[in-house]
Amino acid sequence: MKEKILVAMSGGIDSSAVAYMLSEQGYEIGGAMMRLLPAEMEEISAFESARQDAERVCVLLDIPFFLLDLRDTFKKEVIEPFVDEYLNGRTPNPCVNCNKFLKFGELISFAKERGYDKVVTGHYVNLEYREEYGRSVLVMGKDKGKDQSYFMYQLTGEQLDYCMFPLGDYHKDDVRVIAEKLGFDVKAKGESQEICFIPDDDYRSFVGKHTKMPISKGAFVDMEGNVIGEHKGLPYYTVGQRKGLGIALGKPAYVVRLNPNDNTITVGSKEDLLSGVFHIKNAVFSAIEPPIEPLETMVKVRYRSPAVLCTVIPEAEGRYRVELPVDASAITPGQSAVFYHGEVLLGGGIIE
Repeated sequence: MKEKILVAMSGGIDSSAVAYMLSEQGYEIGGAMMRLLPAEMEEISAFESARQDAERVCVLLDIPFFLLDLRDTFKKEVIEPFVDEYLNGRTPNPCVNCNKFLKFGELISFAKERGYDKVVTGHYVNLEYREEYGRSVLVMGKDKGKDQSYFMYQLTGEQLDYCMFPLGDYHKDDVRVIAEKLGFDVKAKGESQEICFIPDDDYRSFVGKHTKMPISKGAFVDMEGNVIGEHKGLPYYTVGQRKGLGIALGKPAYVVRLNPNDNTITVGSKEDLLSGVFHIKNAVFSAIEPPIEPLETMVKVRYRSPAVLCTVIPEAEGRYRVELPVDASAITPGQSAVFYHGEVLLGGGIIE
């Protein structure tokens, strides 16, 4: 008897293709879409058209459609931490929290309540049993340009045991062909935006509108601490930024460090962005036990960066020092450092 499966629907071509594939394979499936955005954001987003597309696919496949109102949880676990991080001089990655608390938290709880055996999503990752780890582990998707394992390092083994990822062995072009069968205009549909709750990608304006704290101007300082200009407020800048600083030094200048303690921003050269050591907190390891001895492995310090060699050194519970044999540029507090052994996701943590 085949398992009863709940498909996480977004109205996009990936999750719709997954629902079609599983339906064709004879599974008993349902589709669930999460309502996440506050009313004022929902009005300017593509939520309503996405909901209609998701519901249309469920009608076409003759499966039940559920709309889960998770707006309060999304605000608490994703939007509020996102704003707080920027106010404190860090650059967060909201997709990591959304995966942990919403897509693989609330959605799994709903599936269990309704008697579903698995939750299935349209993520481009694989879940495979590997003898050397003695468990099922997350593995990079076949389409490396779409691989989403980086955002999923906080998922626990218990969460992963309840999941399936049918698109792990597919390329995006293959999925577009399936979506066309479902009546999608795949050219018009396009890709999902980077941050779903900021349709115009203007996160600076978003932070300003969603905090009651005043965003104070402060000083730009050089690497020696000398004042060289005035900045508009910490949330408007990120490590590595060059454009929009509004200061003229006669040479290229980059944001090297945001200093929330004194509300200053350190500016320097491209070389000043290089670092061979950083620290992480809130580390999670799903494929292995948390290291208690130095671990040599590979790390990605941002989603689109290549994995590079590193040594992970334990410091305290959930905290590690990461050393690189070759300096990396613009290692950014608030972003995630994610560790791999080959294509296997080991775990990761938040860069301090």
